[in-house]
Amino acid sequence: MRLVTYDDGLVGRVDGEEVARLDVPTMREYFERGGADETGERLPLADVRLRAPIVPKKFFHTAGNFREHEEESKNVDWSHAIAPWINFFQNVDAIVGPDEPIIYPEHLTEELDYELELAVVLKKAGKWFSPEEAADYIGGYVIFNDITARDIQRGEMRSGVFSFCKAIDRSSLRTRSRIRTTCGWSCA
Repeated sequence: MRLVTYDDGLVGRVDGEEVARLDVPTMREYFERGGADETGERLPLADVRLRAPIVPKKFFHTAGNFREHEEESKNVDWSHAIAPWINFFQNVDAIVGPDEPIIYPEHLTEELDYELELAVVLKKAGKWFSPEEAADYIGGYVIFNDITARDIQRGEMRSGVFSFCKAIDRSSLRTRSRIRTTCGWSCA
């Protein structure tokens, strides 16, 4: 199933070339409820303005590919070894939809870069669950561009804390338009 947020925050399901509106006020509530019924309203997909499919309360990254940045870190004489996994939060105010512009903050950075990423959307809150329990928490997946101010990031590498380089408003993330849900709990 492909879910979308469109126009002024409506939630829908893509059905071929149409969007079937769902009876739920937000995508977050869709996941909290465990789904939603269709309202009967349908619009052509080409006629809706797709938004970021979901804006989470928290956006947490696990940078499992961080070793690829090892050479970059050597260029700034990072004071400590690179951990195999780096974790950081990203500003949810930086999330934009698929057709919304990414703002290039020229007054802040001269080196805006991007990487294609996969986000896991959690359908319920949880803490300290095991790898075996993880599937019970996954609601779907979103593909997005992770935008980073690399020149600022190199400075932040010295402290080992990423914050500003990943959190410039409206320039940090561009989402794809749809959440692909897992079929274990909500797909027909």
